[in-house]
Amino acid sequence: MAHAYWSLSDTYLRKQLAQQAIHHAQKAHKIAAMLKDEAALKFQPTVLLTLGMCYTVMKKYGDAEKWLKKALDLTEQLYGEDHPACVLVHMGFANLYQLQHNLEEAEAHLVRAWEIKEDECHQDGGIDGENEELAEIYSELGKVHSKQDDQDDQALECYKHALAIYQARLGAETPQVGRIAQKVATLQSKLGYFDDSVANFELAAGALEVHNGACHKKTVDVWRKLCLLLVKLKRFEDAQSLLLRVINSEKVLFGAMSINLVESYKLLAMVYKVDGKMQDMIRIHEAVLTIYHKKWGPKDSRSRDLAKQVADMKVQLRMKIAAEVEHDGIEDSECSSMK
Repeated sequence: MAHAYWSLSDTYLRKQLAQQAIHHAQKAHKIAAMLKDEAALKFQPTVLLTLGMCYTVMKKYGDAEKWLKKALDLTEQLYGEDHPACVLVHMGFANLYQLQHNLEEAEAHLVRAWEIKEDECHQDGGIDGENEELAEIYSELGKVHSKQDDQDDQALECYKHALAIYQARLGAETPQVGRIAQKVATLQSKLGYFDDSVANFELAAGALEVHNGACHKKTVDVWRKLCLLLVKLKRFEDAQSLLLRVINSEKVLFGAMSINLVESYKLLAMVYKVDGKMQDMIRIHEAVLTIYHKKWGPKDSRSRDLAKQVADMKVQLRMKIAAEVEHDGIEDSECSSMK
């Protein structure tokens, strides 16, 4: 019966329904505590951990810490402090302390979890090499380091370890790879490793596209970040192609005339401008103007301001073309006189 109540609690907790979860976890704890056999005793740490996690989700951090401590104490009493059963409890503590912004304590528990899991993964006769649980520890260490001052290099190394494990164990086109590759790419861009960052943004986008589809917000967000990086690297043709893909996906997500397309349109217009494609830039601004007219009407100040900007762009383009024609005419005349 205790197992049944705990199973219900675990199901609710996975859905972040902590109020429902804790009700069943408390029943499981009460039943397990009344039983005196060895099986019930060994089941208790699981229930205690679940109670701690419930209170963490409910933001009752004092209660969460109390139950997690009970879980860790009993687990270490039953199995020893280096047993793999302690890993999940340390992860529970790390999550709790991160939510309280106590990064030092969170890191300490993650390092302890890493030590135990690393030993289990590599000991003779142990499990088959590095696994997803170790990758998750590396990922959480990366998260903690990224929140600390001057720890970006350490964060990057942890995320790279996690990414390598997920790729080896699960394959490249998985949600885990998409999530971690994006974090690796973001840190690489921040630290100036731009080519590596492009590669990992592409890896993240590919994984997310397979899992979520080309028109999913998570996929599109990664594409847009990649676009910004391509512009920084002056890879304008690549940026333009990808931005057109982003815009097509956003049309499916939000509708062809949605205001949500404006940010991507403006970015594309900026790329056309720096690439010297003035006619394409004007065409994109006109598309934005059409959206403004539909959203706010032609008399709105935002519509009027953009309409004036587009008109000025057209005047500047005509003047530029006229100057080029005049310059070409002078050159032709000079060539004829020389003959």
